[in-house]
Amino acid sequence: MRFAVALLFAAATLTAIGCTERPSSPLSLTQSQRKPGRLRFFDLINIDVRHVPLLIALDDLAAQGYTIETTHMASGALIVDALGRGHADIGLLNNQTMWTGVAKGAPVRTIARFTAPTTVLAARTDIRSCRDLEGQRVAVPATHGFSSALLNMYFEQNCPGVSPQFLVIVESAGRAAALLAGEVDAETIPREELLKLQLEAPGRFHAVMSYAREFPTVFIDGLHVRRQWAEQNPKGVKDFLRALLRAQRRVAADPPLLYAESVRRLSLDPATARVVGEAHVRMGIWDANGGLTSRNVQDTIELLTKLAALPPGLKVEDVAELSYLHAVLEEIGRQ
Repeated sequence: MRFAVALLFAAATLTAIGCTERPSSPLSLTQSQRKPGRLRFFDLINIDVRHVPLLIALDDLAAQGYTIETTHMASGALIVDALGRGHADIGLLNNQTMWTGVAKGAPVRTIARFTAPTTVLAARTDIRSCRDLEGQRVAVPATHGFSSALLNMYFEQNCPGVSPQFLVIVESAGRAAALLAGEVDAETIPREELLKLQLEAPGRFHAVMSYAREFPTVFIDGLHVRRQWAEQNPKGVKDFLRALLRAQRRVAADPPLLYAESVRRLSLDPATARVVGEAHVRMGIWDANGGLTSRNVQDTIELLTKLAALPPGLKVEDVAELSYLHAVLEEIGRQ
């Protein structure tokens, strides 16, 4: 079983990035050094409890005087394109898609991890393993990208020859609704969506596979910065990382804050917010030190290169910039 290498649209988007950005004028550089300026943050449309510390951090930056402009996109390839063209400053998306863009010339570097992986392969409880998915309908967010590459690897290692019928449903909530309605038999979704399904329909669904267990050393989702913006606004990059780490440490130390903010920001009911929040805190999905190391970047590059999901020859310094995170950790201390 093999996924398609890439959607034609995504490939065209990445190819269109090019290697250069328009230079900023001396006036804009002076303004960015004088006071907190604009921060254009791009994210995917699937916002959930994992994002709560990030949302707190963006509010913190706004209180410091930054003008925060948040845009949500339907695919990581679109965020790569926005970063590459200079329309975004920081983006959240999977590393494979971003690093493929970097290999094609996108002037972007990874500056932190988002969270530890929470994706699961969820299915009806009568489906006990991937071997039971022969010919079954499996919903996925895309047939390309990091998640699909890892799912492909999982099937090849654990049930070679099994060929599910893959259906693309971009939004995680849409995939969960399809599973609940019986329109699909299994799906890849954040654990949060599975927990919601289990609350709504007890005993009907379970996790066949967890990415965190199956791929414990893989660095999946990252926060990525446009290099020119970072070089002109190093204080802005460090302010962003400092606000993010402080928010992540706060919710890990004070889970009731996480539950309350999930209710307020995501309109979850208190019981659901608590169940999901407890699971995330128990798993330790937020790294108090930013989760970006040379080792996990190198390991991930090697795995993706082996899977032919990245071109050979990429090095850690080609895709990641650790100096900003290290500077912030020197200031606020490691945990």
